[in-house]
Amino acid sequence: MQAAPVISIPNITEDSLRTPESAYEAAMQICEASRRATILLETHTLAPMSKVRGAARKWIEAIEPRIDSYTSGQGLRLAHAYDHLHRLAYGSAPLPGTVERQVFRALDSAIHGNHDIDQYLLFRLITLGLNRGIKEYHLLPLRWQSQKLAGWYKKYKNILNSTEPHLDSFRNNPAQQPGSFRNSIRHRCAEEFQAEESEAKEIAILLASDLTPFTGRNQAPFKNRLRALLK
Repeated sequence: MQAAPVISIPNITEDSLRTPESAYEAAMQICEASRRATILLETHTLAPMSKVRGAARKWIEAIEPRIDSYTSGQGLRLAHAYDHLHRLAYGSAPLPGTVERQVFRALDSAIHGNHDIDQYLLFRLITLGLNRGIKEYHLLPLRWQSQKLAGWYKKYKNILNSTEPHLDSFRNNPAQQPGSFRNSIRHRCAEEFQAEESEAKEIAILLASDLTPFTGRNQAPFKNRLRALLK
């Protein structure tokens, strides 16, 4: 018989939320506890999940009066955790307010040159707000998001096009090892942008986005070429 997962639920106290970093760590611990407690639901063991939801509610209540005092970058990161834990605690997305304040703070900060803002997280939270139909997102946030998406599309279109002339030589040369062409693309990406993690995040966003304004009917072939960069 498989052993039941060990569930460690953090005790939400003043000390556990003393800094933005400790608050985020507590949120991640609650998320992990939720993942493990979900496994036990299959055996109709409900108590662990009930305790996890209680911890999530305490975290939400404790972070709400603090989050605006953190930097815009820290607030954005915690807003992402806030959204997830609110769904866990109450079974629904939070009402517009806490998350949106942090998104707009971070967006303003990013526009004014703050490079500490996680632009990929900001993009995703703006997408979430747009999908929920929150009208405030249809102005500056949508414009910023559209500019980012257009920039990333152009960037990877240029990378793929620049490697295309070499494709026939790779196909026609049996001495080339399998995956050589793909590896050459990855090498070019690493050389040009020096951040494979950023590359993966940008490609993931492009794959999840509607690119038909840029590609027309060629969205599927373009995304297939993009996927080769992640393999």
